[in-house]
Amino acid sequence: MSKRIVLHIVLMLTFASYSQTDTINLFYDIGVFKLNESNYDKIQNKLDSLNDNLNYEVEIISSCDFLGSNKSNLTLSSQRAITVRDLLIIKKNVSIKSITYRGIGELPAHHKNAKGIANHRKTSLIFKDETEIVLENMASSKKGDVFVLRDIIFEPGRHFLKKESISTLNRLLKVLTENPDLEIELSGHVCCGRNKSEMIDGYDKDSKTYDLSENRARHIFKFLTLKHISPSRLSHKGYGFQKPLNYPELTELDKKMNRRVEIKIIKN
Repeated sequence: MSKRIVLHIVLMLTFASYSQTDTINLFYDIGVFKLNESNYDKIQNKLDSLNDNLNYEVEIISSCDFLGSNKSNLTLSSQRAITVRDLLIIKKNVSIKSITYRGIGELPAHHKNAKGIANHRKTSLIFKDETEIVLENMASSKKGDVFVLRDIIFEPGRHFLKKESISTLNRLLKVLTENPDLEIELSGHVCCGRNKSEMIDGYDKDSKTYDLSENRARHIFKFLTLKHISPSRLSHKGYGFQKPLNYPELTELDKKMNRRVEIKIIKN
């Protein structure tokens, strides 16, 4: 197998390995690296759709077709990647915590013509959300590591999950199923508990007690055990406001960050 064919396979796998629902693709006219209105709108629409509860890593990969020299194509693809990177920086979306970018030059072509190959003149923006990163890292974690799953969201003042959280719990279930030696503690946390006037955040409307963080952790425990994860691999504990991530809580974002469910690794 020639080096050129191998390169083609590697590059195609690089693009194909990401879910299309998490990737947007931008396409260009010949020799162009600036964004047209359509590409700009694609980026803006994606940014508008991001989950405010999560952080994201964005990978930018840009390519060219065979028109032009190898050197000019590498330069052009890099210009495309940098242009998109700069736009994301200007947008200052607080959900985006890291951006990587690269231009990979020309994509190999089996057939060539004077018009080039339009779908090789491309930039892919691959959005990986915080939960995906957390669950990937959890499989290779060590005892004592702590992970936050921010898109496990409960009804306000209740220990019942919002329906959009079920997909995340199913992803956690998959990690536990595929890693049978993994043992975890489910830790519930709330905000606003430094004085009696703020204690309402820890009040459970259903149990009529101030055990909201514990009840939420127990609720997830029950979910996982009903899905056939052995109770011996799980424990649950509510910490109330004992371990805030942000204190003092100066903003609503500080409070939001403190309302969380953590996964502590007990054994792996």
